[in-house]
Amino acid sequence: MENFTSYFLAIPLPIQFQAEFINLLKNIKFIQPSLQMVKPETPHITLFYLTKEVEENFKKISKIIKANSEIIKNNQLTIGGFGYFGKDNPKTIFLNVESSPNVQVFKEKMNKLLVDYSAKDNLSPFVTHLTLAAIKTNQARKDFLDKRQLIKQYLEKISWSFNIKELVLYGADSRQQPEYQEKITEFKLL
Repeated sequence: MENFTSYFLAIPLPIQFQAEFINLLKNIKFIQPSLQMVKPETPHITLFYLTKEVEENFKKISKIIKANSEIIKNNQLTIGGFGYFGKDNPKTIFLNVESSPNVQVFKEKMNKLLVDYSAKDNLSPFVTHLTLAAIKTNQARKDFLDKRQLIKQYLEKISWSFNIKELVLYGADSRQQPEYQEKITEFKLL
């Protein structure tokens, strides 16, 4: 685990949508080649960012997650629709995620219970989303603004719904571009 620069807790996209997700990434890349697409192997909805200190406290953190996972067990998520972060200076393109209020309750509870392992990203307002691509260069930003309507029309056709059946703790290595992500442990919500 020492090769990871950070960790995060997320809801993985169920396997039945992963082929569609891969095709979606290819089609968006075709529309705008200058985007840096996410790796298709780990599509997820991030709930909570953890720092490197997770390694020493893995058992304690896992116990906290397991003890509170009932809050979101079998809650429904619906993914679809276009969004991006950075209104005047776009940085990230994503699919919107509609969720029950329990997802927000779980996120807030993790903020309180895991505060000692919290990354600074947890201070930002929580927007439930599924990341598609990063906008890394000025040219990519210009291209995105020119093609935003076309991308929006395509993404607004997406509608995936599922009940939350698992949480995953991922390790991430941000030294790689795009960021390398790997499942560390799964929390089945049966």
